[in-house]
Amino acid sequence: MKKRLLLLFVGWLVCSFGVGQNPVTGKLTLEEAIKIAHARSPQAQMVQLSFMSQYWSFRSYKAQLLPSLNLSGNLGNYNRSLVDVRDPETGRISYVANNTLSNDLSVYINQKIALTGGNVSLNTSLARLDQFSYDTKTYNSNPVTINYTQPLRSFNTLKWQKKTEPLQYEKAKKQYLESLEGITLQTTSYFFSVLSAQTSYRKSEENLRDTRGMYKIAQQRHDIGTVTKSELLQLELSMMNAELTVSNSKVDLEVALFNFKSYLGVAESTFFELQPPMNVPEVFMEYDFVLNKALQNSSHNVSLMPAIDIPQITIQVSAPGLSVREVDNTLLKPLKNQLSQVTGLKNITAEARADAGAIYMDFEPNSNVDIIFIDVNEKLDRAVATLPKDIERPKVIKASVTDIPAFYLNLSLKNVAPKEHDRLREAGIDFSELGQFARDVISKRIEQLPQTAMVDMSGVVTPELLCIPDYTKLTSMGVGINLLENAINNNNVSLGALSIKDGEYRYSIHFDSRIISKEDIENIYINHNGRIYQFKELCEIVERPAKRSGLVRSGDDPAVTLAIIKQNDAKMADLQESIATLMADLEREYPNIRFELTRDQTKLLSYSMDNLSSNLLVGAILAALIIFLFMKDLRSPVLIVITIPLSLVVTLLAFHVLGISLNIISLSGLILGTGMMVDNSIIVIDNIFQKWRLGLRLDDAISSAVGEVFTPMLSSVLTTCSVFLPLIFLSGTAGALFYDQAMAVTVALFASLLVSVLVLPVYFYLMYRKRSAWTENRFIARFFTFDYYRPYEIGLKWTLRHGRLLIIGFVLLVPLAYFVYQMVEKSRLPRISHDDTILTIDWNSGISLEENDLRVYRLLAQVDSFILQTTSMVGVQQFLMSHTKEITPSESVIYIKAKDAESLKRIERKISDYVVSNYPKAQVSFQVSGNIFNMIFAEKGSTLVARLHSKEGQAPTVEQVTRVVNKIEKALPDVLIPPAMMEQNIRYIADVEAMAIHEVTFGNVYAKMRNMISQNTLFRINQGGYSVPVTTGDTRAEASDILSGKVRNRNGVEIPLSMVINETKGEDFKKLYSGSGGDYYPVVIDVDDADVKRVMETVEEVVKEDKDFFVTFTGEYFSSRETIRELIVILLVAISLLYFILASQFESIIQPLIILSEIVVDIFFVLFGLWIFGESLNIMSMIGLVVMSGIIINDSILKVDTINRLRKHGMPLLKAVFTGGHSRLKPIIMTSLTTILAIAPFLNRVDMGSDLQYPLSLSIIIGMSVGTIVSLFFIPLIYYVIYRKH
Repeated sequence: MKKRLLLLFVGWLVCSFGVGQNPVTGKLTLEEAIKIAHARSPQAQMVQLSFMSQYWSFRSYKAQLLPSLNLSGNLGNYNRSLVDVRDPETGRISYVANNTLSNDLSVYINQKIALTGGNVSLNTSLARLDQFSYDTKTYNSNPVTINYTQPLRSFNTLKWQKKTEPLQYEKAKKQYLESLEGITLQTTSYFFSVLSAQTSYRKSEENLRDTRGMYKIAQQRHDIGTVTKSELLQLELSMMNAELTVSNSKVDLEVALFNFKSYLGVAESTFFELQPPMNVPEVFMEYDFVLNKALQNSSHNVSLMPAIDIPQITIQVSAPGLSVREVDNTLLKPLKNQLSQVTGLKNITAEARADAGAIYMDFEPNSNVDIIFIDVNEKLDRAVATLPKDIERPKVIKASVTDIPAFYLNLSLKNVAPKEHDRLREAGIDFSELGQFARDVISKRIEQLPQTAMVDMSGVVTPELLCIPDYTKLTSMGVGINLLENAINNNNVSLGALSIKDGEYRYSIHFDSRIISKEDIENIYINHNGRIYQFKELCEIVERPAKRSGLVRSGDDPAVTLAIIKQNDAKMADLQESIATLMADLEREYPNIRFELTRDQTKLLSYSMDNLSSNLLVGAILAALIIFLFMKDLRSPVLIVITIPLSLVVTLLAFHVLGISLNIISLSGLILGTGMMVDNSIIVIDNIFQKWRLGLRLDDAISSAVGEVFTPMLSSVLTTCSVFLPLIFLSGTAGALFYDQAMAVTVALFASLLVSVLVLPVYFYLMYRKRSAWTENRFIARFFTFDYYRPYEIGLKWTLRHGRLLIIGFVLLVPLAYFVYQMVEKSRLPRISHDDTILTIDWNSGISLEENDLRVYRLLAQVDSFILQTTSMVGVQQFLMSHTKEITPSESVIYIKAKDAESLKRIERKISDYVVSNYPKAQVSFQVSGNIFNMIFAEKGSTLVARLHSKEGQAPTVEQVTRVVNKIEKALPDVLIPPAMMEQNIRYIADVEAMAIHEVTFGNVYAKMRNMISQNTLFRINQGGYSVPVTTGDTRAEASDILSGKVRNRNGVEIPLSMVINETKGEDFKKLYSGSGGDYYPVVIDVDDADVKRVMETVEEVVKEDKDFFVTFTGEYFSSRETIRELIVILLVAISLLYFILASQFESIIQPLIILSEIVVDIFFVLFGLWIFGESLNIMSMIGLVVMSGIIINDSILKVDTINRLRKHGMPLLKAVFTGGHSRLKPIIMTSLTTILAIAPFLNRVDMGSDLQYPLSLSIIIGMSVGTIVSLFFIPLIYYVIYRKH
């Protein structure tokens, strides 16, 4: 392989040298041109060097995996010295000559282990010492030394390089071939461009010769009078045009040749003639081939989260020009009344603001969202008939996990002027062209990817044409702006076609005078009083970016952002690879555009899946190690570990049948199942050994042991499943989500039970039929000599002696558990670490878009040193989907990517402090960057929201709300109460009497005001995917300039606007809210859970004193407790199921209570452990509590069943308790340790998956640790106390 690559590289150099020494002359075919381009073009040389760089990088990586040899020696080290020697009898010191020669040689062999990141080294050495003074030789050798070094916390680069380097090399090879294909295509394009230019040049020369010949003939005919002077001049003009065409064709040919030669890398003086191809190859593609290629990338079920429906629908209403009150009364209320009739509706909320509104509908869990979506559209169609005619049909958006974009792509310009101090770069015409390019090219190329569903865009700026009249000239002419408007409208016409007959033929005549460009407007002719004016003489036409209500910035630069939404059935990995390839192509093709990918969801998926898979492997290895240490036999771990892949195969097959995908939830269920999968195998093997060592034959011991433990194992599996299955009945999306986890554990446990009783005994017989019953490994038995039976007997005796004290302690644990439950913090979700956030800021004042943009810039400048990347969405955004929050021009949504999680905390703290100190009215909130998990579970609201309802049933007034909010703020000085959200508005009131006196109409006033603020749009020029508005008026005016304008009445007299209209300023709500209970105003209160009750009581007292309002409360405080209450009910249901299963097994009413009594102890210690470790009681820790209750009683079931069996054989109670505990001690400890260690890797919080599973794992580990002790000591005590008198 090395020789072939070397020959290839040398051949390339020789070809390059050869082509460089022999310039191309004569005729050149397309194939020859392509060969020259591959050998000489700068692009080809760059591609070759890039590929060879990646090739040697790959070779360097491969070299790291090879062993290294180190030979070191010290030869011929001669030492001649005098050594002092003391006589022990006399004490005299004499000096003796010491002549020595030393030689040593060492050999080291090192080998890196890619799987673990460790290093294995072998060392051998030999040393020789010659002492000439004593004539002695000494040898010292170290035959073999083996060292193994394993880093514990460092990153294993080799492990990831083993995955990435081959892929990088394959990618480099594909890019090399792709680049060569690109060079071939470019060469072909240049080749045919030259051919076309040559053909055009030849034809133009032939045309010139023919024209000259005709001109000479015409001259002769003119001399004899058969051709007129006019016809001769026409031929002379044609000859001059032909000469010009020849000149242009020659220039085009020279340019094409220059480009072609430059691309080939040949000298400009090189002469060649191109030979066109004689035949063109035909390409045929069969239908089946194309279809197979299209289906080749069909997805398999691997996703971040399970595919579940979210029962939420949003209706968005757009109403430009309407105030917040008008939107609420004329639009949202009629719509809300009609939509309230939709079946299955749980809650409906309407939110009105100026120019827009939204209605949010939540439905009952497990509702069919598709049917509801159809029903909502039907109700909406009925309501639309009652709305104003100029209102667009509201948009209906169905919430879905597929709405979360997989990527956001920011496009900005590179070569822009440096920004001035404290001034942001403005978006000019070049940026509007970037927006058009993003819409017409970039988004289309992304949407062509098979994994892309759609591309949603925002930040696009369209141009507009503004006609600024020359009022001085218009006044001197005695006309107004109507003259210009009429001229534009009269010249922008498209009449129908006429048909005319000419002999046998019929022709269509079209009259078209449409305006399609700036030049068309400037060249309009106006006839006024017999004089002709051009439009540009009376009006200046300016092309500028259109006025917008929102913008996007990537960092400090204006940007266009594209939200890339994945196909529902596409694989994230395929989308990631396709986007990466496309980005590389786009960056190469458009070097002046900056492409920046943000919010990459695919990284979250790949990292979480890799971490879960590694935890599964680590858990299995730790379980095998425990079995090896306890069994002291190499065959037992092999037997037990065999059950894991067999059970997993059955489980994955069941996943496929049930349609369950591999995701964070289902994989966590598999990991929980892994620890419990081996439990049944451990019990079977341990029982077989016990029977075998009693003297039974191997086959008899196997059948007897399996039959003895099958019933308690089946009971254990049923009890464990009985606590998982009720999780499915959680309301909302939580129940649908944890269906995967419950089914994973259930299927895995039943699969492991079948394997342990059907497959495992066969393998045991095959592996041990030629061995004795005592197969302990002598090496392990020598070092692992801990006798755990002796401490167990001592502990059990102490427990039986102090039974009364322990039972009293058990009774006291019930009230203590309730006390600890009240102390533990409660939330819906565990804390999930992240390094990015979404900052939403409402300045709570009617500021302009420009001021909003400047404030955001100054805000981000405070934390610039902690930030890696920001995307600022300022004002109203253009997105069609609901993945980004709807905001007004005075609000902003900012995505912040911090350097690390600690930096993010500093950013949030500094931003909050800056806003409080500089903009006290503003409201700031931070949310986790949108991903599928947060869409499903995130706490969307605040801790507590007090809804102020007017007793009159109408929307509360500004004065009423301000009064009550101020009272609440005074009553709760230690709680941050946000001020009422208001905005100022300007209202112009017409003086009807003055208008009548000055003969001014409303139309005159309105038209003048539209012109002054450049909103008098005459028409739009369609440009494909967008339209360019043509408006008349002045440059954009401020509010203070409005009244200084003048309006012309019907007599031509200019009347100041200040004489006919009056200006007033007022204040109104920024948003109006209404729900199922009518209109209300929300007071958002973020407090700790411990203070919620006090705050609610205080707010109720304040509102009662006010006669205008009554209050209701909502918020995450209630929803989180509702979820906790549901889980408590599920825990009680699970315990009831456990009781009935155990009662049917033991045929007793008392014994199930003995076993279930340990759940009380375990729950107390789990709650206490959560409080000690600072973890909240959330949905995951509660599920861990429920799951732990089902797992921990398995040991007690096994122990009670053994004691019962011994008593049936006539053994006394006390002896049966000790003997049963002694015989089941080892399997109980082993099964507990394997389960604990299988989920212990989740205690390392490194990503979203492990953060999510951390409280669940912590609950199970605490419960299993305590439960094992309870099962070993407390359960025998209760059993003994109850049955000692029987």
